[in-house]
Amino acid sequence: MKNNDIENLFIVTAEKYAELVGLPIGVVRGQLDRRQLPVYKVGKRRFINLILLRLDVAGGPK
Repeated sequence: MKNNDIENLFIVTAEKYAELVGLPIGVVRGQLDRRQLPVYKVGKRRFINLILLRLDVAGGPK
């Protein structure tokens, strides 16, 4: 996946997010369980909302 393709993503699965950021899937699932990542739910599936994550990061430290 190219950098430009990543910029066009709005939501991704936990597995895809783990691949993109280079973390083990267990770490990402832990972050999801602790609500450290913005989630978009569809039925029982959880997707990471990259738009909200980017806005949070752009806002700087709280």
